[in-house]
Amino acid sequence: MLLNGTIAAEMAVSFWILSNTISKKVIKGFGPQFVAIVVIALGLLPMAVSVALMHTYSMPFYSILMASFAGIALGTGFVSIYMSLKTEQLANASALNEIQPAALVLFGLVILHEHVTILQIVSMLVIFAGAMLIITGERFKINRALLPAALAGFCWAVYWILMEYAISSAREFSLPILVSRLIGLALAIGVLLWMGGVKTAIRRRRRLMRSEGVFGLMIILLIIMGIADGCGDAIFGITAISKVFAIGGALTALSPMVVVFLGFLFYRERLNKTQMAGFFVMVAGAVILSVL
Repeated sequence: MLLNGTIAAEMAVSFWILSNTISKKVIKGFGPQFVAIVVIALGLLPMAVSVALMHTYSMPFYSILMASFAGIALGTGFVSIYMSLKTEQLANASALNEIQPAALVLFGLVILHEHVTILQIVSMLVIFAGAMLIITGERFKINRALLPAALAGFCWAVYWILMEYAISSAREFSLPILVSRLIGLALAIGVLLWMGGVKTAIRRRRRLMRSEGVFGLMIILLIIMGIADGCGDAIFGITAISKVFAIGGALTALSPMVVVFLGFLFYRERLNKTQMAGFFVMVAGAVILSVL
């Protein structure tokens, strides 16, 4: 069971890395709100297949409630991270996902009143310090465009906290994750309508259609991005059943290192010295915190 959970975590992280790497290019073409809707919607397909294979079509009310609240956090996280990626580097925005393990410890300390060691508290503070270095940069002036990415890190921590309750109550992961994505999709659609982004999305699509070959490529990348993210969620749910959330967290903490390399490879992104220091500080803190 441990081996299966570990392999599942590795596969999930690989799918998420693929989705995150593609996202930067796709967002430039369609805009953050529209991309969030399509990615969440396409991510429903792997979950629907998982539900059909497991023949689980009902779950307790408590599980539905937790999955619904998780969906709100999920939708907020998607919209937030894509808003940052619209203007900021993939490496910087992805690195702020390391806030997740620190937020989990903070939740355990403040809400659940769990016993937290000194080393865990230090690791949490190190992560937040690294995040501040990334957000402020060399001039130590807050880059407001990266604040949504930091919010996304907190949202996804809340998402997996609530999903662990939902999955434990339902004793399976596919249907709770499916419900959460449906709620997240509704929230993303609401944000698009509220921000008046429908006309903008249509204008972006028309511009792409005028560029021969570009529109088709963008559609293909968007489909791959959404299905990859959904597969990542579906597979990572196995870690909750296998009771290897800690191992999954440690592997997830390492994923931004790969994203930074891919950002340099595909988008020629570079971190300045302050941001690079913040990045390594966050990764180190997150890895230590995840394996404790």
